[in-house]
Amino acid sequence: MEEGYSRNDFRAESMEGGHGFYVFLRRNERFPENFSIGLDYDPPIGGRMALLRVNGPHGDYNRSFDPAHPHSDTHVHWVNAEDVELGIQKLRRAKAVKEYASFEEAVWYFLKLARIPGDGEFFDHIGQMDLPFEDPETRK
Repeated sequence: MEEGYSRNDFRAESMEGGHGFYVFLRRNERFPENFSIGLDYDPPIGGRMALLRVNGPHGDYNRSFDPAHPHSDTHVHWVNAEDVELGIQKLRRAKAVKEYASFEEAVWYFLKLARIPGDGEFFDHIGQMDLPFEDPETRK
């Protein structure tokens, strides 16, 4: 834990090799709905470039600046090809989404968006919880 957040980071490499990525997961200990899961491109030379963020709600502080900004909802930030070509280092695009309602669901959503394969091998422990009437020994 650092500054009130549970943290986990790992490096990933493209399937064909040669392209490095940095993945991070953050969740606030006091307010677990406040989380961020991110993907950055990590080139061999130069600094990281943010590509994707999957976030929980974390306040209305930006409403006076941009009333349409989705920080008070579950939301996603991303770059597109134009941003990359122009060298823009900021995640300018954002939209509210309803595909997840918790950190655990957001991790699976992130893995799908980021196209990270083999997710069951490393992230199976954060799958959905069993309902009380299910027997995990007999469930397939």
